[in-house]
Amino acid sequence: ISLVEVTIENTGVIPKVVSADDGYTGAEQMSECLALGVKIVSFSGARRERNGAESGIGVLKAAERFGQLATCGIENVRGELLEKVISYNAIKIVNSRKQKYEEENGKRWNAGLPGGRQEVS
Repeated sequence: ISLVEVTIENTGVIPKVVSADDGYTGAEQMSECLALGVKIVSFSGARRERNGAESGIGVLKAAERFGQLATCGIENVRGELLEKVISYNAIKIVNSRKQKYEEENGKRWNAGLPGGRQEVS
């Protein structure tokens, strides 16, 4: 609402249409816009879906070193995230198999490699 008020103050023009992301709005802001003389107020977005996606991506970036995206555009971002998820799953599979091997055989996964230890400590 403050942006609409500043716009009116700076230009002297009441916008006919105001469109904003629903993550920053609510019924109170809609009423205030209409009271200022705005004819059409549209708050759109996918708050629940976005929050769910942002939460998951946040965890992956923080806990699993997903890092910052190197691409722009929704299709490129989807492709990059798919690559990261496939890589993440492959690493999880390898680590799970490694742990199972070590538990079943009492040996370290890398025991046959130079510097590898023979027994699980």
